[in-house]
Amino acid sequence: MGSHTRAEAPLAAAASATYALMQIPTGYFSDRFGPKRVFLTGYLGSSVMTILFAQLPSLALLTLNQAVAGVFRAFVFAPGMLLMSALFP
Repeated sequence: MGSHTRAEAPLAAAASATYALMQIPTGYFSDRFGPKRVFLTGYLGSSVMTILFAQLPSLALLTLNQAVAGVFRAFVFAPGMLLMSALFP
């Protein structure tokens, strides 16, 4: 792609910002729909975003991809902790 490190910094920022912002809503969704369903949604969504990342042609699309991936990663973390605590009391 030929971009510089400074131009690529928004990729990490977009993923981290959406991940952090979605922590509380993810807890709500886990309580409402169940942790397994939310975890699976996050897992599949994150996998799809990872596959698409390799095929996107511009930095703007890559940044948008990482913002959406951050949401899906948040859907994996909180329900995953809840599921693990049920397996290992």
